[in-house]
Amino acid sequence: MLTALWIQVLIALSVVGMLSEPSEREAKHRFHVSYGRMAVEGGVAVCQVRFFKHDLEDAMKKFFDDSDLKVDVNPRSDSLYTVYFNEFFVMEQDGEVLKGAIASSGEEGDMWWYLMQYQTEQPIEQFKVTNTLLFEMFDDQRNVLKISHFPSEKNLSYYFVEGSDTYDVEF
Repeated sequence: MLTALWIQVLIALSVVGMLSEPSEREAKHRFHVSYGRMAVEGGVAVCQVRFFKHDLEDAMKKFFDDSDLKVDVNPRSDSLYTVYFNEFFVMEQDGEVLKGAIASSGEEGDMWWYLMQYQTEQPIEQFKVTNTLLFEMFDDQRNVLKISHFPSEKNLSYYFVEGSDTYDVEF
């Protein structure tokens, strides 16, 4: 009899849990993903990466050990993001690590985006890219990167997950 009572209690608790409202953070989204688009022409690559703003803020707070950090359009936030981005999004051409610089940024609803620019003396025809943005924050983080090369108009897509976070790109 006691076992039947416990089963009823567990069923009741499960139903209450299923019907309860998700937390504010869960209500925003139930997955962790960044989406990047890159265009490459000659010695220039431009890459826009979009994040859920609070995910990016949480990752940067942890990385810089600064609980007051806010992602915003200002020199401090841009400078910190540049350091964070270049640590976790690495573009390497002929053994040389290319550093991205912010061209612009902005907010769209609960999303935040940055446009990063790379420049080299030689044309970018092949490179290695590692994208572990937010991996240190979320076990289920996924990053998508679509690359368009000009003038060839070749389009490539990459899916970055833990254990598969680096690709050789060749046009």
